[in-house]
Amino acid sequence: MKTNHWYKTYSDNQHLSSWPWSEVISLCNRFCKKKINNKNSKLLELGFGAGANIPFFLKQKIKYYGVEGSKNIVNVVKKKYKNKNLIHGDFSQSYFEKYKFDVILDRASITHNNKKDIHRILDDVQDKLIKKGIFIGIDWYSKNCSDFINRKSKNNYLYFKSGVFKNIGGVFFSNKKDILNFFKKFKIIHLSEKKIETFRKKKKYIVSSWSIVAEKK
Repeated sequence: MKTNHWYKTYSDNQHLSSWPWSEVISLCNRFCKKKINNKNSKLLELGFGAGANIPFFLKQKIKYYGVEGSKNIVNVVKKKYKNKNLIHGDFSQSYFEKYKFDVILDRASITHNNKKDIHRILDDVQDKLIKKGIFIGIDWYSKNCSDFINRKSKNNYLYFKSGVFKNIGGVFFSNKKDILNFFKKFKIIHLSEKKIETFRKKKKYIVSSWSIVAEKK
């Protein structure tokens, strides 16, 4: 996963979310509440960005670990939360070799990889989870997005020079068949698609994404 665009994005003070994502809180409480309230459990967040979700997990008993590809924002977040378990690295490669995790979280990070790398990342996720460990994936972009529907390319992995996906690297768009294929080695216990419709000059614009909760078999 190329991270230069995110280095610039964070340097320009963009995408600096500071509040935990509501769907992260709701899915964690719904599907792995016992795990996040266990002091012997470990959670890994892939692509923690500006650390929006960290305050939520620091209030739980679970031990929080994170990997992020943009070195500048990692330094900021490590200083802010004084957490030694935050590392700068490319999560499409291997990470935290010594540990097994009870929960692995991804909010709109893995979706910024091509199909081959997504499969490889999920293989690594499965290897890093304990048996019956939980993976939570939020905002994997859907083929129902207007930007995908109106694309000029036939590819599923696209870069954009305008719109909501401008300058954030490549985006892989999935339909239900893609999701089921990506997670065929897991037991999917929750799958949902949300669509947000906005109107620009009376023209409808859709941003749509998948949320997945999967258990290691």
